[in-house]
Amino acid sequence: MLIKSFCPKLVPAFSCEKIQTLWVDSPLLSASYYKEYLGFSVLFRCCRKDRGEVLIHKKGNFIRLKTFKKDSQGNGKFQGQIVTIYSNEITNEYQSLKSRVRVKQTINPIINDSFSLIDCNGIEVVYKKGSKILLN
Repeated sequence: MLIKSFCPKLVPAFSCEKIQTLWVDSPLLSASYYKEYLGFSVLFRCCRKDRGEVLIHKKGNFIRLKTFKKDSQGNGKFQGQIVTIYSNEITNEYQSLKSRVRVKQTINPIINDSFSLIDCNGIEVVYKKGSKILLN
């Protein structure tokens, strides 16, 4: 909710609904991973005792990391989450990341248009060639 109030100031080119959201156990730890290993920057943090949100950014790619709530049995993970990151320098991205992260799908040497990795939460991060198109 706080991100929506700050979003027009941080990201005026598009609405908050177009920001990819990942549901994670710890937004701060996940943001740390994305910053350290994938080169993202933290734009906004809102961390409370029972929930938290972090907005991260890298070259036109915005991701909102939010805390998911667990039920009484401790379940609540979102299965099958995928986030897409667009990059015009996909070959360079792959070369810099392949030794530091867990690669799920390697880059195709003929096409050089995508590859994917698994982040610290088990979420698939797909890198695709191109730039993020921001529309209102």
